[in-house]
Amino acid sequence: MRPLGVTGHGKTPWRPSFRVTFGESGAEAATDAAAAGAAQALIALWQRTDPLHRDLFLEGASYALGPSRPLWVDQLLEVQPEEPLGWLLRGTHQTRIALACRGELTDDVAVEQYRRLLLAAEDNFQRAAELDQADHSPWSQLLVSGRALGIRRDELLRRFERASPTGSWLPYPHHQYLLSLSERSGGAPGDAPGFAQLVASVAPIDAPVHDLVVVAALEEAWMRRRRGRRISTTLAGVGEEISAAARRSVERRNFNDDGFGILARNVCALALGLIGEKERARRQIHRIGDRVTPYPWQFLGEPGDQFARFARRIGA
Repeated sequence: MRPLGVTGHGKTPWRPSFRVTFGESGAEAATDAAAAGAAQALIALWQRTDPLHRDLFLEGASYALGPSRPLWVDQLLEVQPEEPLGWLLRGTHQTRIALACRGELTDDVAVEQYRRLLLAAEDNFQRAAELDQADHSPWSQLLVSGRALGIRRDELLRRFERASPTGSWLPYPHHQYLLSLSERSGGAPGDAPGFAQLVASVAPIDAPVHDLVVVAALEEAWMRRRRGRRISTTLAGVGEEISAAARRSVERRNFNDDGFGILARNVCALALGLIGEKERARRQIHRIGDRVTPYPWQFLGEPGDQFARFARRIGA
């Protein structure tokens, strides 16, 4: 049996056809440094990055590593084992390979490979957390690996609390925790929407985390689609909540769509269009431009293609 992550036609399903830096300059630089194998430049960039904005840095850098982890990542750990970034890069790469290959889990051997990759990633993230106890990003990544492993709800909550310091309203850990509560991850039907509404009730106006209401609605719609129900039919039942979330976030004049803020625009654009608010959806499509994010378009097919098709459909 071939290792997980290596497909028969030489491609891997986990690497998108576009960069995942969402146009943020620090993440763009991280992606370029990782793709070039410039380990010391990458460390210098990491050390200059605000600890509260390192999630996007890791998103860009880990995708740039490619399907087979470059030798320089392991060499970095051998030479500088005290550097947290090396452990984080190795862990995020292991997590991405595992998650992208869930469709290959057709026998016990593949399932065991999947679990081994995720457990190894957990060890790497824990080591990074020990080396820099002030950095929240290892805990954000532990949410991803923990959700995939199906760990206990109370442990996921503990990780979320470490990943998102009070008052920080960081989108990435909020999104990961919400996804861990979704039906797709084994949660009860009302868990994800309840968390999203709780966050929306206390988050500042303009905060990207208001899109959690929309993400929860989309997650429910994906599940109902598997059971034969149209996505638009499911979303119509929460149309007012989707509309209100967009007004509190992406439609505000001062909304900042740098970094993960552009994810909120993508999420709201799709949901608004699906509930019939085509003019509002078109405005979001125009503001997105070429900053297409993998989520939520990946549920419909190749993200770039689906975004373009949707834009044409609503006349954007």
